[in-house]
Formats: sequence, structure tokens, C-alpha cells
Amino acid sequence: MRHHQKVGVAIILVIGVALFASSFFKLDAQSDNAKSDKATIIKRNRPATDEEKEYSKEYKKRYPDTDAKRLLEMAKSRRTNEIVGSSIGEPSRPTVGGLTATSNSDLLSRATCEADLIAVGKIEEKVAHLTDDGRFIYTQYELTVVDIIKNISEQSVSIGREVRLTRPGGLISLDNQLIKIEDKSYPDLSVGDYYLLFLRYVPGAKGFIASTVDGTFEVRNGAVEQLPNRSLAQLTQKGSDDVFDSIRGIFGGCKGREEVRNVY
Repeated sequence: MRHHQKVGVAIILVIGVALFASSFFKLDAQSDNAKSDKATIIKRNRPATDEEKEYSKEYKKRYPDTDAKRLLEMAKSRRTNEIVGSSIGEPSRPTVGGLTATSNSDLLSRATCEADLIAVGKIEEKVAHLTDDGRFIYTQYELTVVDIIKNISEQSVSIGREVRLTRPGGLISLDNQLIKIEDKSYPDLSVGDYYLLFLRYVPGAKGFIASTVDGTFEVRNGAVEQLPNRSLAQLTQKGSDDVFDSIRGIFGGCKGREEVRNVY
């Protein structure tokens, strides 16, 4: 990010095989990076909904060491010309002899078999939320489904209907202070664009959450592009229909596929 000033490395997070570095930043609210997002206004001390409590549990587990208390304290200063926040870098995968320890085929197989829902859809709306302990921000998206590759979740999903999903990071306004948290492994999704997403079902929230850092693909003009780290770039050299068929083929070999409830 070219327009922000880092003010010190805050934490190191280890999640699975990925290493994340997080740093606090300040960003001019009038910069190009800031203008691309619309902040969600958050009221301090508003009781969390049951859905928010369930998603908060998920993000507390995923980011147990994130300390955003400092960000909430910054909100009290009301520096409305700046965005304050925390940025988590993209993960680095372990290597053996200069080669990644996990092959692309293994990554795709794991992502496919572990996901509850793999779907293609259009982002219609997004709203940022603060977790109930005030330590993290996530964004909830409304996705209109246009294709279903896999669905073994408890929720019925059909083409043309909307599903709700959440992803780490987001931009909020609290006490007139703009606060942003981003995890570069989970890029922001743009309203109006189409994506292929790998998702896990959260029963208590009756919605979905991003299931893997390898499960975000933009779909445009018959092509599929993985975001952000392109660990599966070889897959996306094919057309979108071929990509979807490849994933369906992998899904057919996943254990427990007899439990499938809705597969398109």
C-alpha cells in the first residue's frame, strides 16, 4: 500500500501452514485507496445480534491474537482526515528445496473437499461489522448465485437466490473515526462483480464464511482469475467452464460425497 505510513509491527499470527505479519497504519481518508470503500457506520455499545455473535466466535478463533483495542482508542481522538487500521500480509507457504511443500493439485483438492459450498455469483451488497469484543472487523456480502458446483451445507441454495457470506476485514466509522482492518489473503470483493468462492457453513449464523485463502476467484468474460496470490494460477489458464468441471471432478472423489444435499 503506497499511501499509508506504517507505525510499527504489531503481531505475528500463525494459522495452519501460513505465516501472517500484521502492522498498524494511518491512511489519508482522501487517498485513492480510501475512496474505493464506503464505511459502515457503527454505533458504540450497540448489542450484537445473534448472527453477529456467531460470526464473532469464528473470527476470534481465526485471529486469536489480534489486538484492535488500540484502534478503538484511536477512534476517540476523532481524527476524521485519517483512516487508522491494521493490515495483515499475505501468507507465505513453506518450501522444500525452493519448491512449495504442498502441490497445486493438493491445494485444490483440499479446498474443494473441505468446502461446504462452492458457488459462482454476483456481489450485490456489502456491510462491515465489528466483532462483539471490538477487536476485529469483518464484512458481510450478499451473493446472488448463478452456478452451484458443490453444496453439502444445511442450507438450501438455488440459482437466482441470495446467500450471505462473510470475509475478514472491512471499513467502519466509529465515533466519526474511520477504522480499517484488512487481511491481504482475503481481498475485498467488489459490488457488481462475479466470483467463484469456496465457503464453509456457520449453522448458528445460518450463513457462510470464507473457508480457505485459496478459494477466491474472479470470473470475468469467460475467464477465471485467482485472487490474490495465484497459488492455483495453472488452473485458471483454462476457461471458466473447464475450471468448474475440474472442481466438480475433484468433488466427485471427495470422501462423504453421499451426504450431498444440493448439487447443481
